[in-house]
Amino acid sequence: MAASDALYASDAVHSNPHGEWRREKESHEVHGNQVTLNAHLYISPEIMASNTSVEEFRAFLDHHVFLWPTLRLCGQMLQMYIRREPGVFHPEIGCPPYL
Repeated sequence: MAASDALYASDAVHSNPHGEWRREKESHEVHGNQVTLNAHLYISPEIMASNTSVEEFRAFLDHHVFLWPTLRLCGQMLQMYIRREPGVFHPEIGCPPYL
């Protein structure tokens, strides 16, 4: 992020148009820098709308960058990732609010 002054959705780093399940994190090079894409969380087909497949939903998610607007929400997501991937460093980026 610092080198390019940008946040990239995972699809901009490595296209996944068919929404294949990324079961492990992946490392890719963008503008000479290493970028890590996290594994997809498991999504149960039962929670999807009947006209949307899990693959379509993953492809949709891969087009977006997710930010959690409060410290509480960010902390909740961070704790979820720590439980899911113990021993893995998870950076947390804080930005001052604009008034």
